[in-house]
Amino acid sequence: MKSAKLDLIVVILTTMTGFLCFPALGESFSITYHLNGGENHPENPETFLTDVLPLSLENPKKSGYNFEGWYNNQLYNGEPLTELNEPTDIELWAKWSDAIVYQINYRNAEGTTHDNPTTFTVNDLPIQLNSASKQGFSFKGWVKDKAADYIAYYKFNGNTNDETGNYNATNHGAVLTTGITSEPNSAYYFDGGVRYIDTNTNFNFTDAFSFSFWTKLESYGPASQAGILVVQGANYGNENTANDFSISSNIHEGGRIVFGIKDGGVTASTNVPLNTWLHVVATWEKGVERSLYINGELKSTGNSPGGISYHNNLTCRFGAWNWDGWHEKHQMQGKLDLMRIYDYALSPAQITIINHLEQGLWVDEGNIELITEVGDIELTAAFEIATNVDQLKKDNKTVIYPNPASDQLNIETERSNVVTTFIILNSQGITMLTGEFMSKTSINISQLEQGIYYIKLSSEDESEVLKFIKK
Repeated sequence: MKSAKLDLIVVILTTMTGFLCFPALGESFSITYHLNGGENHPENPETFLTDVLPLSLENPKKSGYNFEGWYNNQLYNGEPLTELNEPTDIELWAKWSDAIVYQINYRNAEGTTHDNPTTFTVNDLPIQLNSASKQGFSFKGWVKDKAADYIAYYKFNGNTNDETGNYNATNHGAVLTTGITSEPNSAYYFDGGVRYIDTNTNFNFTDAFSFSFWTKLESYGPASQAGILVVQGANYGNENTANDFSISSNIHEGGRIVFGIKDGGVTASTNVPLNTWLHVVATWEKGVERSLYINGELKSTGNSPGGISYHNNLTCRFGAWNWDGWHEKHQMQGKLDLMRIYDYALSPAQITIINHLEQGLWVDEGNIELITEVGDIELTAAFEIATNVDQLKKDNKTVIYPNPASDQLNIETERSNVVTTFIILNSQGITMLTGEFMSKTSINISQLEQGIYYIKLSSEDESEVLKFIKK
């Protein structure tokens, strides 16, 4: 009877379902990958066992392309596989997008001529960069920003957006104006009233930070008050609402820049001038030091024994105190431009790079002649101000140098024995200076205000207009 019972079970299973085959739990199956020029993820297996199903696969990578999925056929028919569910050997084909198009942004290129692409793909690499030419300057090279790992960067090009997209700020009354490069709508002006820009963010740094920006002060601040440039926190005098950190201009410090943290501050060792662009960098590192740089030079440093005690969860602002009532007197009067924020202490070398890049000047580090890697890239045209005519590229019949100029503007033409008339006009078209010369001359422009000017040159049969900057 026992044998008959077993036979009955086999018959029933055979009759009802047919023969059932189950793979052994220890059986191994293979995966064959067709990567089409890509590189597989190291965690993707070449074999798998039944007991790991369903099996998810990681994405491979291919420089300059986006991965669009794994397919079980080389024509990429059907939907991509999101996981493996069947205990069987399988072949997989990686599908890639068309080559990604990357952007090249050229800074400080206004008024230059260069024949370089604005977009590229991985298939265009390497790209040899051509030189640029600019009236009154000697081209030194294309420079890549080696201090671009900021957490926020406010270029103020027509708005208060952060270049990273993470910390867009809100403007409360500041007015767009010309910036460090003299371009319109590239900086913000604060008139000494209740004007400020709010980052809407608490930068509660725990170990280190740096702020880098340009300012052109018209005033050091009201008597016995501070003109706030950057602040997070409130009133120094109240233990519970003290500044987390601040950078300000202070008349009662003799017209200096002050970088303060709740447990103390450092002051620029020399007075700073009004109506002149200044590059200000403040760095802090917990347990090490805080430092203040003006125009790339270390002006003051001090010990930083502890961390920062943050109060009131107040946001970081530019141009005004972070409080109300009488504290609103602490307003800056002047311009702010190119505000960078880092979560580490910048090195002196990095500060030099930023200082030169944002002025469009030459810096040894970061120079590139070839683009060899994929990714959007920003390049700055680095120039050296021409001090003699031999440095100039004579693309025009007339050369002017230096440019920008502060006291003397030199003009040389190829028109020998011909009287040339010059007219210097400001950006509103108002005549500021006139005169005549033959072949070459030097014009005293020391009485002109800072800004952009145009010089119109006319002789018997031709004329031309050139632009220069009075610094």
